[in-house]
Amino acid sequence: MKKFTLEFILLLVLFSISISILEINTTKASGTIYIRVDGTIEGTNKIHCDGNVYTFTENIFDSIIVEKDNIVIDGAGYTLSGYYTGIDLSNRSNVTIKNMQIANFHCGIYLDGSSNNNIFRNNLTNCWTGIEMKQASNNIISRNNIEASRERGISIFMSSNNTISENKIANSSFPLCFGIEFFNSSNNKIFRNTVIGNHLCGIRLSLSSNNILSENHVANNSWGINIYSSSKNNILSANNAVNNTCGILIEYSSNNTLRNNSMNNNKYNFKADCGYLANWFNDVDVSNTVDSKPIYYWINRKNQTVPPDAGCVVLVNCTSITIQSLKLSNNGRGVTLAYTKNSKITKNNITNSEYGILLLNSSYNTINGNVIKNIELSGIMLGENSTNNDISGNRVEASGREGIYLVGASNNKIIRNIIIKNNVGIYFSGSSNNTVYHNNFINNTKQVSDFYYVILFGSPSLNLWDNDYPSGGNYWSDYAGQDADGDGIGDMPYFIYGKNQDNYPLMKPVIISELSNGENPVIPNAEPVPKWIIATLVIIAAFGAVFLAYFRKIKKTQSKITVPAV
Repeated sequence: MKKFTLEFILLLVLFSISISILEINTTKASGTIYIRVDGTIEGTNKIHCDGNVYTFTENIFDSIIVEKDNIVIDGAGYTLSGYYTGIDLSNRSNVTIKNMQIANFHCGIYLDGSSNNNIFRNNLTNCWTGIEMKQASNNIISRNNIEASRERGISIFMSSNNTISENKIANSSFPLCFGIEFFNSSNNKIFRNTVIGNHLCGIRLSLSSNNILSENHVANNSWGINIYSSSKNNILSANNAVNNTCGILIEYSSNNTLRNNSMNNNKYNFKADCGYLANWFNDVDVSNTVDSKPIYYWINRKNQTVPPDAGCVVLVNCTSITIQSLKLSNNGRGVTLAYTKNSKITKNNITNSEYGILLLNSSYNTINGNVIKNIELSGIMLGENSTNNDISGNRVEASGREGIYLVGASNNKIIRNIIIKNNVGIYFSGSSNNTVYHNNFINNTKQVSDFYYVILFGSPSLNLWDNDYPSGGNYWSDYAGQDADGDGIGDMPYFIYGKNQDNYPLMKPVIISELSNGENPVIPNAEPVPKWIIATLVIIAAFGAVFLAYFRKIKKTQSKITVPAV
């Protein structure tokens, strides 16, 4: 009986506590607040109305739906917080939202079919999306501070003729978060915004055309400014991209104009990746700089030499261009050739980029005497039907993925290169009939690999790996064969994969005349003997000498002893 009474009392206490919590929550969140079309306020007594000006008098934990046009809602520094939508301005016009703290909503301020509204000097924090516009036009979003959004600071969807200016959008560590994102939106102006520390992208335009982005500062984002997916006729001017993974990235978009944009201290300052020829036609002049050096983005040029001050080079539909003696670093691609032929890339030093040299649909070009080091993906990549190119006399070192990558690229010559310390020396993907000999494959994690053979278990690319006897094939640092006849060629082939093999592997590295002595490898014939083994052998030899001397002395003494006659 006592036990039953105790349990009943405990249940009664828990029930009372739950009722108290429910009452507290009910008091805290009384329901949605409405500003009705006749100007009346429903759902709170914490907003004071004076004509068309609605002013907060306390913090509010609720959502507000506005049904009246031509009003001003002044937060007066107070906080509006809650769960779903902070302020809903659907189909409203000429409403001003200002001086408000807005926190913890799924969407802070929502404009759907809304026009001529002014969102001014608000602080929005910890919302999934700070400000969202759908099919909205002629709105002004200015001087707001939007922090710690989980998806987007400002989202503009199918909206036009809006002005986004002088906002600060910052500090979202959530994956896939954008500072400002435009989707299928046109004729907007985005200027003098500060977009900092967003996990994915600072400002992104997708399927969005005829927008103006000017004087924005984008820093510490993954992508600074991304013009993406058929975004056309946009103007980017005087933007500053600093300390992003990629400063400005143009992808599959054409007829965009870039002027006076500066990209500094980004991991990759500038990158263009545009696919079909028509998408490569963007107007990027030398007023755009990467680490204070101009971008040379040339289209339809012939018989010219890229100036020696270049910081990044993109050639589109060009013929007979020379790219020589440049120092290029920290770009998506040091040199890009798209639909370009009969050009020469020679004696350049390319480092710390995503790709060193990239050829797309480009043929009959020469890549000779370049030093390409510390590349994240591919040192040299030939892709998309790049054929009959000559890659010779280069040193490709320490690429994170592959030293040389051929995808859909055939009938190229890869001769007399040093391919050293890459993850994969040469990687093939649907690329056959290439000639590969007199190269030095040194200490690559995997000397050669093939996508179709290794990944898809299909038929591998089939290439030629030697120049017959006695010219020979390639030097392989992991070759285990012998050279019994001393002709400098291994006695058994070097097996690569499938039907690919080097029939005449070289026993010593090839000296590359285009490179300095410091760039040519010095490979000993055998591994150096560790010092501890040498020291041990010296000690053993010393002891051996002492013992040998001792035994010789004993032998000599014994020989002097006279044995008495019997």
